[in-house]
Amino acid sequence: MNKLITYNLEQAVKNVYLMDRNIISIIDKFNNGIKLREDQYKILVLLRQRDRKSNLFSPLLAIMEGQSGRPEDENEILKTISNDIEKIAKHNFFKKARVDQSFLKIDILKNLLLESLLTSARDIKRESYLSLLNHFHRMIGNKISSEKRIKVAREMKSKADEFNISIEHTIFFTSLLCLFDSSRARDLLKFGKKEFNAYNSYNDIKLYTDHIKIADMLLKAKAEAKVKIISHDKGVNFLKELYIETISTSHTNIAPQINQFEAKLLINTKIISDEVTGNENRNNFRRIYNELYNQDILI
Repeated sequence: MNKLITYNLEQAVKNVYLMDRNIISIIDKFNNGIKLREDQYKILVLLRQRDRKSNLFSPLLAIMEGQSGRPEDENEILKTISNDIEKIAKHNFFKKARVDQSFLKIDILKNLLLESLLTSARDIKRESYLSLLNHFHRMIGNKISSEKRIKVAREMKSKADEFNISIEHTIFFTSLLCLFDSSRARDLLKFGKKEFNAYNSYNDIKLYTDHIKIADMLLKAKAEAKVKIISHDKGVNFLKELYIETISTSHTNIAPQINQFEAKLLINTKIISDEVTGNENRNNFRRIYNELYNQDILI
């Protein structure tokens, strides 16, 4: 699989842009003559600016995201692949850039992709992530007063330990930010909503993690192209700003079609400074961060 991917990226491709389902939807609306909102039009302009021969646009993230709001089976994945390829290929939306529908139509690559997607859907920890999100929603769905936040953060750490989920994981760290009154973290996790659905919160985080996974896969395949994500989702774009780069990754095959992918990411303290405000709140966040991660944070 790695050799085939490298072969497809050798021809002067400098950037691989991974599009999520929101981006595919904007392209589809444009192709069908549906009027776009101003924010959607700005995305269209961005895509046009990046329509260059040295770039490749891929619907792979949208395919991995699926269309049903839940993990998809083989037939649903094949339908998603076909629909997304058709949407971005229609009317040759991209005039200069390469679009990877060609290699997705190659049987061996499609089979490998399908196997990868089904394996991803069977992530052995998915149910643990969903359960932890539900627990955190009950714990901090309503805002916690400043004087109680350190105590609650310790309780959150204990709950994460119960599910064997690292405090390095995006779910834990963004929940910690939410506890300390980050509005963007709260929007990402959708905590406090009456109709809270943990899968929706998990799916946005997984989308970003899948982008890290694809970038890691291409890096190991010796592909030199830079992998970037284009999303119209506020939560995903928050994660793009929150994390600067990937420090390390691990991919463990637990059993056939069951895997565990984890990444350690470098955080952007500027974003944390913007989100965790107020002297007392910041001091408490510094204190619990040092306690949890055994290091200081400069905010």
